[in-house]
Amino acid sequence: MGPKLEPVTDIYISGVLQTGQGIQKVYVCQGTDNPQIFTPSDSTLLLKDAEVFLSGAGWRIQLFPDKPRSSQYYYGPYFSTGQQQILIEPEKTYSLEVNWQGQHFIAQTTTPVAPKFNPIDTTMIINVNSYGYGYFELSCQSPAQEHIVEVSYPAYGGISGDFNIKRGHQFIMSFNRGDSTGIITAVVALWNEDYERAQISAQELFNLETPMKRYSNIPGAHGVFAAMSNDTLKFRYRIRKSL
Repeated sequence: MGPKLEPVTDIYISGVLQTGQGIQKVYVCQGTDNPQIFTPSDSTLLLKDAEVFLSGAGWRIQLFPDKPRSSQYYYGPYFSTGQQQILIEPEKTYSLEVNWQGQHFIAQTTTPVAPKFNPIDTTMIINVNSYGYGYFELSCQSPAQEHIVEVSYPAYGGISGDFNIKRGHQFIMSFNRGDSTGIITAVVALWNEDYERAQISAQELFNLETPMKRYSNIPGAHGVFAAMSNDTLKFRYRIRKSL
C-alpha cells in the first residue's frame, strides 16, 4: 500500500506577493479553479467568513474582504491589506494562514532575488527611420535566465504589454511613434520557484492526454502562495530620425 494521502478540501487559495511597498491580495474561494481566471461576476464563491493572515519576520497582519478599485479590473473580490501597504522584501520568507470552518491552511514562500536594470542615460535617444519605426534596448542584472518585462507609454502609440526575456538579460523593443519626446516606464519581474511550478502545471493541464493535479504548495487545499521580485525603470526619450 502507498502512503496515506492528505484529503484536499474544495477551497482555492491564491496569493502572489509583489516586492516593494504596496497592498497585498489573497483570493480565498470555494472551488478548485484559480479564482483570478474563473471567479464569477457575482463573486458568490468568495469565502467571506474565512480568516486570512499574512506574516513576515516580526509582524503578522490580518486581511479582510475587498474588491477591485476599478470597474475595468476583471478579478475579484479578494482579501487584502486594505489601506495598509506592506513592505515585501527580496530574499525573505513569508507565511500565509487561512482559517475556515475549523480548518487551518498554512503555506510559506520565499521572494526571489530582485533583478536590477542596468543604468542608462537620463534621456535615451531612439533612432527611427523615415516611416517612424525604430527600436531601443534595455538590459538587467539577474541570476535567472527568464523574466517578464512590461513596457508602457502614457500616450497613444509605441508599445505596451508583457514580454518574456529568454535571450540572456538583454531585450530589444520595437518602436513606432510620432512624438519627438516622451516617457517610458519599464518593469522587469522575476518569479520564484512556487510561481514557476504553478504556471507550468497550469499549462500542462491543457494537454488532455496527460491529466494531472495542478501544482499546489498549500496542504489540504488547492492553490499556490508565490512571489515575484521586480525593478522599475522610468526614463525620458528623444526621437532622432535617420536620413
